[in-house]
Amino acid sequence: MSHANIALFVPHIGCPHRCSFCDQNAISGASGYPSPEAVTAACETALASLGSAASREAEVAFFGGSFTAIPRREMLRLLDAAAPYVRSGRIRGIRLSTRPDAVDGEILALLRAYGVTTIELGAQSMDDRVLALNGSAPSAVFLAGGGSKLPTLQAKVADALDMDLRRVAIAGGHFKNTVCSDTLTLEDPEYTTPLGIAVSAGLGLISDSCQVLLNGTPAKLFRSGSLTAMELLMMNGYTYADLLGKSGKPLVLQVDGRRTVFHGE
Repeated sequence: MSHANIALFVPHIGCPHRCSFCDQNAISGASGYPSPEAVTAACETALASLGSAASREAEVAFFGGSFTAIPRREMLRLLDAAAPYVRSGRIRGIRLSTRPDAVDGEILALLRAYGVTTIELGAQSMDDRVLALNGSAPSAVFLAGGGSKLPTLQAKVADALDMDLRRVAIAGGHFKNTVCSDTLTLEDPEYTTPLGIAVSAGLGLISDSCQVLLNGTPAKLFRSGSLTAMELLMMNGYTYADLLGKSGKPLVLQVDGRRTVFHGE
């Protein structure tokens, strides 16, 4: 065994966009966060299956594409549940996927303290200016999902980033370590999302959601049991400034020569 992911699916609650090719709530019908208890259960199940090999090969993997952009409290609850297994040496590390604009020096220091070993960044652009600002191409690129099977895509990505072709890999092969099938070839990137959904469903991580309206615009209200009204508003594009109350303009009247002021509310 070369690698094993202890997969936990965190739908991209922190992402401000809902792209047609990456709207995981629409794809999976799932919403909300896995509970710390679910993280513990997944780790214990993996340890029972992998034994001592988990300390060398296994990572607790928070998939979903925007892990560091979800509300900080929820992110820390999940890391707090996984970190003891890493610190004790029973599991090799923690893997997560997130957005490039949701990672900075403070986040990196926090993740390092929790034992995060791998950060998967979604490539938003391969524009020359982005490469110039980064100073160099990434050390490695992993192509995941059914789209990664497009003919010549692997070579074209390597060429666009001026990278060695061997450093541009098609993800998905590690699933053969945790699942099996007599009729399907599971070592295939197109099964990345459905297998992640299946694991999440099996662990009871998928919860229902209901629709609410924010100023007439549909928004998601996740039944995770821990989402506050402020977190819901922040997820849907509101800022702290928007949440601060503002007084209306005062109304000044002159009645029989007497000045009366009605303060705005």
